[in-house]
Amino acid sequence: MADLDMAKGRGIAKDLISGDGDKEVEARVFRKEARKGFIAEHRMINRDLVFHFFRPEEADNRYWFKVFPAVMDPVAQKHFAAGQDRLSAEYIKDYELDSWYLIARGYDHVLDADAFVDKFYRALEAGLTSNVT
Repeated sequence: MADLDMAKGRGIAKDLISGDGDKEVEARVFRKEARKGFIAEHRMINRDLVFHFFRPEEADNRYWFKVFPAVMDPVAQKHFAAGQDRLSAEYIKDYELDSWYLIARGYDHVLDADAFVDKFYRALEAGLTSNVT
């Protein structure tokens, strides 16, 4: 994840998980789904799309710590047409989470966020499939 701003994401992730960064949102309801190569949840918080990617049971450390972030980085940059100014990612091992966190800043203008996210997930699945096989 060399191009995504992981340092920026660290504090934001902890604030969003704990609730300190978003006093206006009362319930943290994420849409969670199992995909090929990852389990994902996402939610729009204020103007930002926030994702957690959880390790599937069959994934080994090489896949989860090398392959997954190496594929997620370019796929996210291409899909969101953004760089580290609008994308932040990091691995989280806090609050009993073993997940990758991704925040895409300023996507509240997307008319069909669910379709936009599904397209991202499909591109990520395709990238992971071509890197694993």
